[in-house]
Amino acid sequence: MVQSPMISSPLKQTSEIDWIQPLKTYIRQTYGDDPERYSEECATLNRLRQDMRGAGKDSAAGRDLLYRYYGQLELLDLRFPVDENHIKISFTWCDAFTHKPTSQYSLAYEKASIIFNISAVLSCHAANQNRSEDTGAIADDEGTLYGISIARLQLAEKQAITALSWAKTFPSSPPAGSNLSADTGPILLDLTRRQLANIQEKLASFTKDNDFIYHQPVPSEPSLSTIAKLPAAKAIPVSELYQGQDIQRIIGPDIFQKIVPMSVTESASLYDEEKAKLVRAEAEKVEAANGEMAASLDYLKLPGSLNILKGGMDQDMDVDEDFKMWCEELANAPPFREAFNELQEDKISILSVLDQCSKQLDMEESVCEKMRSKYGADWVQQPSSRLTSTLRSDVRNYRDTIDEASSSDSQLLVRLRQHEADFDEMRSAGETDEADVLFQRALIKVGGKHSKGRNEQGSPYSAAPETNLLGDDFDARMSVTEQIARVEELLKKLNLVKRDRNQILKDLKEKVCTILFHMWSNKMLTSHRCIMTIFPMSLY
Repeated sequence: MVQSPMISSPLKQTSEIDWIQPLKTYIRQTYGDDPERYSEECATLNRLRQDMRGAGKDSAAGRDLLYRYYGQLELLDLRFPVDENHIKISFTWCDAFTHKPTSQYSLAYEKASIIFNISAVLSCHAANQNRSEDTGAIADDEGTLYGISIARLQLAEKQAITALSWAKTFPSSPPAGSNLSADTGPILLDLTRRQLANIQEKLASFTKDNDFIYHQPVPSEPSLSTIAKLPAAKAIPVSELYQGQDIQRIIGPDIFQKIVPMSVTESASLYDEEKAKLVRAEAEKVEAANGEMAASLDYLKLPGSLNILKGGMDQDMDVDEDFKMWCEELANAPPFREAFNELQEDKISILSVLDQCSKQLDMEESVCEKMRSKYGADWVQQPSSRLTSTLRSDVRNYRDTIDEASSSDSQLLVRLRQHEADFDEMRSAGETDEADVLFQRALIKVGGKHSKGRNEQGSPYSAAPETNLLGDDFDARMSVTEQIARVEELLKKLNLVKRDRNQILKDLKEKVCTILFHMWSNKMLTSHRCIMTIFPMSLY
């Protein structure tokens, strides 16, 4: 299908200006700072405007340059009042159609012209899109209303024929007093011919489908309902162009981020204080809740008492597979002390190598300096200390790493001495294949005093309220196994609550957003309104 052309707006042209000197003057007079510290920032903004002037309207790079320059102007407006009374810069822009120049000292005029060029670039991109495909086309055939579609296309064909006849009568040479170009007549004739060709092609396709497939009646022209008016384009607020995660990628970092207005500094400090207060209060609540939970479980001896209860009920329970695997691994591995001895030997060897390296570096430096003192200016070799500084730094880093590893080994050795007897028993059980015997012996040792039976005096399963570890909230008709399962279920829920509570606190610390972007988006808000609107929105 032939594609109807789309008209795009031309770009407005602008003359060259100088951002550097006016900005430096304002920085020195208002902020009391050395303007030379911001020479690079001023040059960057000036270069950005130069690049924007040469941006083409048919490329994504040109569009992004306009986006970035406009975004930097928004950020610039936070710190520098550009008008006739403060930073006085004459912005000259030519009309896109008449090319008549207009000059103003207002930054708003500069931003409005940039917005116009952004619209022109977007219209050029829209004109280059392929609109001849069926995807996204709005037509009555989507609802299989072929009869109505044919009737509307027949009406459109009549109107297109009339438009073509009018275009043929358009004068080949426009009147001298008009603003029309010499090729207006041929362009208008080409537009009407393309429109008629599109309509006739679509009408033939619909008529063929209806004759062979749908057989729907074609209504008369007067019976067709009037098509409601629809705006050609929806107005998009400029603020929506900078929403989402692309803002930093499009406009880049704030060029003058080192210059912070006093009002922004005070508001940001107040916001940080409120944020820290909120996070601190919530962290204290979480810490208190976790402490109460740990104290309660410790008082009830949970979950350790459940393991004792279950062990007392079933002394013939099978050995845990993980325990059996640990015993086998200990039996097949050398003793831990041998590993610590090897580590100590390796440490001594490495330290010896490092000492030799340090001596060689010292010797090389000494020889270099002796040669320098001997030959004076004829000795052109650079000082050895400068050339070997990286090597000496590496030697120090290696020594620090060895010291840290030695400290870790010492802690592990202390833990090993505490549990060495247990490891020896597990290694012996793995060698003799008696892991199950050791496992049962450990259960009996831990829960021996609870394994006398349910009905004996002092049993944890006794009905006496003073010895019932499971509490009075459980039904007395429930068996001990059922009560243990119930307690385990409650413990799982309690641990889930604790995990969710900690995760929410973590999310709160990470996701409490910064106020700087909100202040940039709402730079006209007063300090009071900022506190009353932005703070609650971002904190709560």
